[in-house]
Amino acid sequence: MKRIMLLSVVGCAFLARVGTAQEVQPTNLKPADAVLTLPFRSAASVRELRDGRVIFEMAGRTGAYAAIADMKSGRMDSIPGFPLDAVFPLAADTSLIRASGGWVFAKGITVLGMLEATNPVVVAARNLTGVDSLGFVVALRNYGADSSDVLRVNRSTAEVEQLVRIQRFPGVRGGVPAPYYQNREHVIYTLDGWLGVLRIAPYRVDWRSPAGTWTLGKPIPVP
Repeated sequence: MKRIMLLSVVGCAFLARVGTAQEVQPTNLKPADAVLTLPFRSAASVRELRDGRVIFEMAGRTGAYAAIADMKSGRMDSIPGFPLDAVFPLAADTSLIRASGGWVFAKGITVLGMLEATNPVVVAARNLTGVDSLGFVVALRNYGADSSDVLRVNRSTAEVEQLVRIQRFPGVRGGVPAPYYQNREHVIYTLDGWLGVLRIAPYRVDWRSPAGTWTLGKPIPVP
């Protein structure tokens, strides 16, 4: 399995945030520079370290577990005791991991500490979606049956700011074929504080800067 396939799963639907509105631009992936010789399946929560090793959640015959792959040697090993679920990169090789009991902080594959599920920040950002290097996290909060509020939460004070609302289950009339792309809206939050919103009516990507300025994307043609 080529390394580039591991790393291209994150943010592949989001375009560069340039100018007042982004045009549809093709993205060429770089050639693979390493190969993982061992087979794997259902990799998720991909996190690449500075030395080229990759941490990810692996689906096994007896359940999911954390694994690390060394692309230089082609070796892959499980990480006993390492928490599962979504992994969000922080500075250098540190990560914030959304776990069942709260938030776990790790450097590489070494666990540094944990914020319990009862911590006010964890409670305010229960459905954690993204983390930045500016002291904030982004989370989703359900609003009604078909939409969610996108919240930015201060990691120091637990102060909550609503950024935007997205649709989770937009209605499609009976008998109308669903489009080939996912029929719901998504967000991505970058380490430098940019929020990308994938909209479906029309299909486009909007960007919010760390200062709060919105750049609205032009409609993307959908066959």
